[in-house]
Amino acid sequence: MYERIIIPTDGSEPSKEAVRQGLELAKATGAKVLALYVMDTTAFAAIPPDSLTTDIYSLLNKDAHETVNYVVREGKKLDVYVETKIAEGAPSEQILKNSGQNDLIVLGTKGRTGLEKILLGSVAENVVHHASCPVMVVRKRD
Repeated sequence: MYERIIIPTDGSEPSKEAVRQGLELAKATGAKVLALYVMDTTAFAAIPPDSLTTDIYSLLNKDAHETVNYVVREGKKLDVYVETKIAEGAPSEQILKNSGQNDLIVLGTKGRTGLEKILLGSVAENVVHHASCPVMVVRKRD
């Protein structure tokens, strides 16, 4: 059914729920997993590099590695092979760019509504509308 599943993750609770469900699905189908962390560097595009932006970038990079390593550890518990990738840019663009070789995208959502959704948009919504493969959107239960 599925050979390759991409699980974009940012370490948030909704994302961890998507990791859990994505890994369970991978175990059930024998699929390999790509854990993708996107460092949203779009906010830094207009800022000239200095020591503060370098420090922020370093913190983002550390968080990225910790987050994808969490997926690897959880995958090992289920005997699921997990490959990792850290990308930079707009999250939805990078998820779509990296999804081409995969059979399914499993991602979490915070479930934004109303004005927050209009102003901030939704990575999950953008991915659902533009992905070339099926997308499973996971919302953490309260």
